[in-house]
Amino acid sequence: MSGGVVLRGALGVLTEEAPGVYYAPEPVVVDAATIAFLKDRAAANPRRKSMLCTHPSSAAAQHDILMVQHRSLYGRPHRHVGRAESLHVLEGEAIFVVYGPTGTVLDAVRMSTPQSGAPFYYRIPAETDHGLIIRSEWIVLHETTLGPFDRKTTCFPAWAPDGNDADATAVFIAATNSAIDAILTARHA
Repeated sequence: MSGGVVLRGALGVLTEEAPGVYYAPEPVVVDAATIAFLKDRAAANPRRKSMLCTHPSSAAAQHDILMVQHRSLYGRPHRHVGRAESLHVLEGEAIFVVYGPTGTVLDAVRMSTPQSGAPFYYRIPAETDHGLIIRSEWIVLHETTLGPFDRKTTCFPAWAPDGNDADATAVFIAATNSAIDAILTARHA
C-alpha cells in the first residue's frame, strides 16, 4: 500500500508500507502531533494499532518502532528467535507478561510512564514467551530490536490462541488476568 501520507508536524511525509505501518524520512523527530496521528490511524484500523518505523527499511540492522495499540487488541503471546527486544512505555498502562513453556504465567509487571513511578522499560531476552495486556484505553510504546525483519523469527506457542476463536481467546485472557492478579497481589502483600 505504498504511498505518501502527509503529517503536519515534525515528520512531514510518511510512507505507508502496510495498513497502519508507516516509515518516516530521516532524521526522525517525534512530537505530540505524531502520537495523535498514530492514534487516529490506529482508531481507523480494524486491527486497532498503528506503528511508525523510524528505521529506514525492514532490512535495517536495528529497528526502532513507535507503536500505538488500543486496549481491545489481543496480542498473541510470542517469542523471538535469536533476538531480544526492549519496550519503553511513553503513554498509558499495560501489564507485561512472561509465560512458561506450557503457558503458565511466570511473571507480570505493571508498566506505565516514568512519571507514574511504575516500571517503564523492559528488555525481553530472546526465546522468552511474552505478551502485553493493555489496561489504559491506548498504549504508546517505543520498541527496539535487531533487524532485518523476518516473520520466521517470531514464534507463536501452540498454547496461545491465535485470536480467531473468540471463546477460546476470552478464556485464555481471563485465565491470564487471574494469574496476573495473583502475582501482583502476592508481590504487594
